[in-house]
Amino acid sequence: MNPSNDHCLFRSGSRKFAVSTEIAKEVIERRAYTEIPHAPEGLLGAFNLRGEILPLLSLAVFLHQQPASEDRPENLIILADEDLRVAVGVDEVLAVQHFPPWEIHPAAPEEIALPLRLIRGVVRPGDSPTIVLDGSLFLREVAEIIRDGFMAIPTQEKSEQWPLQKS
Repeated sequence: MNPSNDHCLFRSGSRKFAVSTEIAKEVIERRAYTEIPHAPEGLLGAFNLRGEILPLLSLAVFLHQQPASEDRPENLIILADEDLRVAVGVDEVLAVQHFPPWEIHPAAPEEIALPLRLIRGVVRPGDSPTIVLDGSLFLREVAEIIRDGFMAIPTQEKSEQWPLQKS
């Protein structure tokens, strides 16, 4: 078996998603995080994980969906590719599953109503499809959106004090 065909399956809202385990590095439980003033929509805050400060993202916002419980996500998936590392809040982590490439089919826009550029395809085990995300592209796009959001902040607002931690 090729490990690059292994995927971390999770639920966000009513949908099932998968991302390659080459990008999904680990799953951790919810933890306290600090909000970041004037953060772009979707950047919930940041937290310390074993001495590394990681941004905490709302997956739903970046996929243009209505957030469910992501304002206080129960599970976090650490996504990493090259020098980009983030945590995304998800409702439930389901399993690690092997998907051979021939099981991942193109996604029809009317079927998934998500940004197609972030989707590798769809796997259809049973009745409900699993949407396979392009984790590497997702990370690069998120980094660009966050950078652009902070660059748009007027200079005087960048020096405001940070709020208290959220648990």
